[in-house]
Amino acid sequence: MRKTLLLVFMLFLLIPEISAGEASAVVVVSDNPFDLAVAEVFGEKVGARVVVLADGELNETTLEELILLDPQRVYIVGGVEAVSWRVEVLFGANAGGAVDTVWRHTSPEGVEVLRFFGSDRYKTSRLVAREGWKHASKVYLVHGYDPLGLQKVKALAKEEKAPIIYYNPYHAPPLVRNLEEVIESLNASNVTLVTSPYITNVEMVSNRNLMRSDIEASYTINISSKSQAEAAIERAEEVLEKAEALREELRRVYETRITPKAREVYAHNLTLQEVRLRMIEREPSMRASEAALKRAREAYSSSLYGEAFVLACEAITHARKPVAWMKSLREEDERRGFLYAGEDLTAPQAILRLIKRAGPWLVLQRLAPPPPTATPEFKEKWEQEMRKKEEMMKELQSYFREAKAALREGNETLAKELAVKALSRVSQ
Repeated sequence: MRKTLLLVFMLFLLIPEISAGEASAVVVVSDNPFDLAVAEVFGEKVGARVVVLADGELNETTLEELILLDPQRVYIVGGVEAVSWRVEVLFGANAGGAVDTVWRHTSPEGVEVLRFFGSDRYKTSRLVAREGWKHASKVYLVHGYDPLGLQKVKALAKEEKAPIIYYNPYHAPPLVRNLEEVIESLNASNVTLVTSPYITNVEMVSNRNLMRSDIEASYTINISSKSQAEAAIERAEEVLEKAEALREELRRVYETRITPKAREVYAHNLTLQEVRLRMIEREPSMRASEAALKRAREAYSSSLYGEAFVLACEAITHARKPVAWMKSLREEDERRGFLYAGEDLTAPQAILRLIKRAGPWLVLQRLAPPPPTATPEFKEKWEQEMRKKEEMMKELQSYFREAKAALREGNETLAKELAVKALSRVSQ
């Protein structure tokens, strides 16, 4: 009997925290190809469906898909700049968590949410590998901005259910040591490395002295530096075009879709349109990206493929900054109710609008107590206000849960009616 119990206990210890083929699980990720590759391989391993958010944002299609799937566990690959915090809110979970950790929360609705909250794609890929595999006999390493290298290893990694981890051979020693620690923790016996271009005159490209680290690999995939540089330049062009498209979209929004409330608030100063348009037009990172991309093309034309690769990576980094900044700008004005008023909404659109307008109210939270130094009169007034806010929060949460349930049951009319009721409550 003791032997049986001991065997059961040992088997229990060997069961990984995340097991293959778990029921009712989804992986949510942005359409960034690097995060997406990590998410798809992870989804293959745990048997979860992958839901891709365009630009990391919920839209009415993906919101409806996630509500209808009704998962019990949700994995989010990337930080809040990569995948919107609204995903947590959709499932009634608190958004946030410490950067460079796996943030966990179980919502009152019983949904377990895990966000692989890396501050960049390198750290996100390491968090997914450590948490999702625990032990992996094989690991694929590829430069974090090498689209051609990623294309080479993605199919192999999916077939073998082996983690993809991003690296940069010019990272400072502490980050290189962290990468080595992750590989050691996985007990990987086979490390396949995609080499990055040999880069000359690195100091001319960057103001910092970057250090090369030779990573011991069982197998190496060599790709021509010319092809890698060409693919990196094409990727930089795509990201810069995306940033330009977002700027144009916001320009149209702030010129045509400002609510009467915003016009009233800004009536005696610069209008909201003028403020936002000036901020968008003066964005410096776009010009820096264009300059780096121009230099990358020049280096490529001179057959300096290593420098072209690094400069293309620099252009991508610069172009991604305004995308994150402009998305947060739009989020702020949507939350404050300055955008998109008076439209005829579908049920998913109404629920999404509710999340944007009242996200913090739709999750379980404890309201702040009155300050200890407050007078009895102030405390009484404070408590009255807190009770009102708590009642409103519970009412909104009830509408929100019922609207999602109605949509799952196919009653779009009721789902829209409940979401619109909640929106009108927020506007009061």
